[in-house]
Amino acid sequence: MPMSRAKTIFLLVGLLLAISGAGAGVWWWKNGDEFLAGLRNRGKANFEEGQRIGRKARPFDCLQAATGRAGNCSSTDMLCEINARMFMKGCLSETQTLPQFCGGLPPYEERPARLGWAVQTCTQLGRSDERCWRVLNDASVICAQRKESSQ
Repeated sequence: MPMSRAKTIFLLVGLLLAISGAGAGVWWWKNGDEFLAGLRNRGKANFEEGQRIGRKARPFDCLQAATGRAGNCSSTDMLCEINARMFMKGCLSETQTLPQFCGGLPPYEERPARLGWAVQTCTQLGRSDERCWRVLNDASVICAQRKESSQ
């Protein structure tokens, strides 16, 4: 009994997905470790650059630099945004006035307040995109981690 047209199309699509998955698996097997090492190295380099700048900067300068970096990312480049976040973490970790800065932020646990602060701060920086909000949201995370480590 011949297969229906729908079954044939379903079978072909399934076969193409299986071949694509196998190809991706082979690529990952050969290149995965090198790819991940490259990601770690870029993240570390951005963090260290942020630390160098943070030693001479105020927290607001760190936010401005990090959101500027994120603003240069394409809308589909999540790695670029992650690197902007790593830069900000490094920068804020070295600023001298971080305790005062953190005292003015909404607590990490208060998500709506954090988002409101991020939107307001992005507006002050002349930005109004979600990427800016996501990058600035990490400031509360950094402050919460700093508070935990000092206790």
